[in-house]
Amino acid sequence: MPSRENVSEYINKVCNQIRWKRVRPVIARELENHIDDQIQSYLSSGMEPDEATEKALIQMGDPMETGSALDRTHRPKPEWSMLILMTVALLIGLAIRMFVSSVNEFGHPLLPGSLLAVAIGVVCMTVVYFFDFSLIGKYPKLTQVLIIFSTLVVFVLSPRVKGAPQYLYYVVLLLPIAYAAFVYIQRKKGYWGIGLSLIAAFILSSIPFAGSLMSETFLVFLSCLIMLNLAIAKDWFCSKPALGFILANLPALAGVLALIFTYIEGITHHLGIGYYYLPNLIKALLRGSKLFGQGDSALYNVLPFSYDERYLLAYLTYRFGWIAFFAIVTVLSAFIVRGFYLSFKQTSILGLFISTAVLLTFTFQTIIYIISNLGFPFFSAITLPFIAYGKTATVVNMALIGLMLSVFRTGALRFDNPYDPPIA
Repeated sequence: MPSRENVSEYINKVCNQIRWKRVRPVIARELENHIDDQIQSYLSSGMEPDEATEKALIQMGDPMETGSALDRTHRPKPEWSMLILMTVALLIGLAIRMFVSSVNEFGHPLLPGSLLAVAIGVVCMTVVYFFDFSLIGKYPKLTQVLIIFSTLVVFVLSPRVKGAPQYLYYVVLLLPIAYAAFVYIQRKKGYWGIGLSLIAAFILSSIPFAGSLMSETFLVFLSCLIMLNLAIAKDWFCSKPALGFILANLPALAGVLALIFTYIEGITHHLGIGYYYLPNLIKALLRGSKLFGQGDSALYNVLPFSYDERYLLAYLTYRFGWIAFFAIVTVLSAFIVRGFYLSFKQTSILGLFISTAVLLTFTFQTIIYIISNLGFPFFSAITLPFIAYGKTATVVNMALIGLMLSVFRTGALRFDNPYDPPIA
């Protein structure tokens, strides 16, 4: 029909003015729906189809001007607030290496390695930042296979330190991304999809558990569980939310309690009371800390806190006062809160899942590190993102942040088409 050809021609002219090609299908669909609604309004008032179409297009305005206006508002935009907060955290970490704790226990300088790690991390973050995250939705099974296979390879080949694979921790941080891809393809599968997603959470968590990485096990499982509950709340499975929450969380609660009991029982019987020696020392050190300035605890010289990245926050608290603790926690908390705010604004469920997976990984690393540095037993510190000395951890975390920023850069203008999984 000539009238439909006129509409298509108008939409093509508008879209040709938009430089970001990936958003053109979304805009074209929105324009077509808006024009059709206007045509129907004119038809209902008694106009002929050709006249109604012509008037609707005139009302839309000049296609070149409309397209230029849409081009200005539909561009990938960097999330500067997140980049600034991350930069502040990285600078704090580098300043610590430069002025506070500049050598490791062997007397080797920490700053050169840290600068190299940050440089590599920036490169990785930049590459991932320009990655089209919607490809994870297009190839979710491939994403899962690549991440899980890499994790298992590291599990088998990594040298053991106190029975745990030395490098497993770093790839474990990627498992929530694999879970996000898994949950994404469970759309419309009802309670069956919820059950499969819960089983997947247990399976993924079993990898760090088998490697004796208990903190990492909690990180993976709780991240998966929160994403599962988020999917239920978003009606992703098309089930009754109340029953879905019960189905997901009752078995999960039983699993968490069993894991905690097993962990505590193992520590008590195999490691004995000596396991609590270090946490008690940290508590004593913190009790002697002041709000400003160095504390007065006689235990300060008992342990080389300044050498051990696992207790850097405790060391800084004693050395400079609780003000240092609150400053670092405030910066990281601002990053996390701002990140979740942006994540929940995503129009794409895939973007929501991916950004939430990254943020949960970041959040639990931070929480576990803080808990450990406050002297609570049972949780060994993983790393304090951007602040602690771990070079490989810095690179992995920056790559993950790059993926999250990729979502924030384009996700608000994305929907789950054209890679929507088929409805079961």
